[in-house]
Amino acid sequence: MNPSQVGRFLPILDWGRHYSRHLLTDDALAAVIVTIMLFPQSLAYARLACLPPWLAPFC
Repeated sequence: MNPSQVGRFLPILDWGRHYSRHLLTDDALAAVIVTIMLFPQSLAYARLACLPPWLAPFC
């Protein structure tokens, strides 16, 4: 399999070489914010479904 075929199945290999560190810090911050917002939401959904709270992250 040549590199262009691998890049077709794994696009990160194509754009990953040009990814800047500034974008990485912004994306990491966005991931933390989304995680902080979605964890309480998953607890609420688990409660609505009458599930124990420890199952919330897996719903």
